[in-house]
Amino acid sequence: MSEILVQMKEIILAQQQIMIISHSNPDGDTLGSQLALADAVNQFGIDAVLINKDELSVKYSFLNKYEQVRPLEDNEITPKVIVFVDCASMERSGYAANDKRFCDRIIINIDHHLSNQLYGALNYVQDSAAANVQVIVKLLQVMEAKITPAIATALYLGLSTDTGSFLFDSVSANTHRLAAELIDAGADTDQVRMNIYESTSVAKFRLLKHIYEHTTLEYNGVLSWSQFSHELLMETKADSADIDGVINNIKNIDGVEIAILFRELDENKVKISFRSKNWADVNQLAAHFGGGGHIRAAGCTILAPLEEVKTQVLAYTRAYLAEGTHD
Repeated sequence: MSEILVQMKEIILAQQQIMIISHSNPDGDTLGSQLALADAVNQFGIDAVLINKDELSVKYSFLNKYEQVRPLEDNEITPKVIVFVDCASMERSGYAANDKRFCDRIIINIDHHLSNQLYGALNYVQDSAAANVQVIVKLLQVMEAKITPAIATALYLGLSTDTGSFLFDSVSANTHRLAAELIDAGADTDQVRMNIYESTSVAKFRLLKHIYEHTTLEYNGVLSWSQFSHELLMETKADSADIDGVINNIKNIDGVEIAILFRELDENKVKISFRSKNWADVNQLAAHFGGGGHIRAAGCTILAPLEEVKTQVLAYTRAYLAEGTHD
């Protein structure tokens, strides 16, 4: 049993209220981690204040406590203990690390990113975990929390979505064993299937149409990239759930090793997503621009105009490919 997990358990269970923060532009793994932990601490009479900077997609509304997640600005009092889940840095939450609301608080950091900055008073980071919910499960086990159907559903959502529906190379036998345990515990896999894999919003449909028509292949087909302008995102009213996973459509083209998606947030702010298929370390690419993530999936945000960002990122990626460091 990890000493760090025992310390986290003791600190959390000594509180009447804690705050749990998931990362901005939330996906299934960060929300699954957040809501599963919230349900678990409730079993011990502890209130959980649930924070996310961005509005949640309606496709996650089947999750218990979905409606309780709100921005930090809507919260009057910040509890003594704050748990960040699935955040490689405090800034990944969308809030500054020096935010006065975080001052003199006990920060607990639970994550699975290789690029984690170990910013907490207590840090439990397992970069070998395919999804952050796998790390949350370890804490729940130490807490001796009951895995209810609601908790199992939240955990299964995170496990399924962050592994590409169990297709990524980060998936192990233990990943499948946990999935089976969650199903046995009552995870509503039908809700995950219907809301995540069998539901495409009109906005996402339009983004897919755009990406199929506006993708560039270069470097002998090893590199693929596309972009979403701010105008397109405003026109389609796409949210983070609509954008999530779209990059895989250009990564999956035969011969492609690295895929890049540029997302223009405003005229001087661009979010970049990187994916790789076999050998490329895209965490290294993202880290060069101040971001990070995993070997096969990473990202960063650059404060500059879209065309300037594309020039920088594509030049660095081409240089990386030219090194030919892979087997």
